[in-house]
Amino acid sequence: MPRSPRDLVEIEAYAHATEDPDRVKAAIENILPERFKGNVVYIREKLEGHYGNPIIIYRVNVENASEEFLLSLLERMSWEDKVSLRRNLDRHIGRHKILYLRFDKQEAYLGRLRAGYSDPICVRLKLKPHVFKKLPSLLEPEGG
Repeated sequence: MPRSPRDLVEIEAYAHATEDPDRVKAAIENILPERFKGNVVYIREKLEGHYGNPIIIYRVNVENASEEFLLSLLERMSWEDKVSLRRNLDRHIGRHKILYLRFDKQEAYLGRLRAGYSDPICVRLKLKPHVFKKLPSLLEPEGG
């Protein structure tokens, strides 16, 4: 079984029957740092909901860029979202020291990066150990 990379970003979002799939892809694109926009492969999986409604899952995987992704996300997050993340950091870290973040899909479509928990765009960052260690300091307010 192949080993998973030590540095990986996974992005996942659902396009429900009531949503335009192209807009969901555009929302994901707005989460990406500039150098990755238009340069990622979207994995598309079609599912059927409980009542037969179509659901499309979009996934994007990027290797060897988690620190760049993290810094880009933190730079664009609101002060309030960073404070919340800092206060609740233990809730955002899963097994194998993966950082889990969720962003509002509608806000992302509009070009704004806001935390969101209802039907979000999910971002998982598998950080290198040295980046993971400095995560708390990256969330500190500017100037201490």
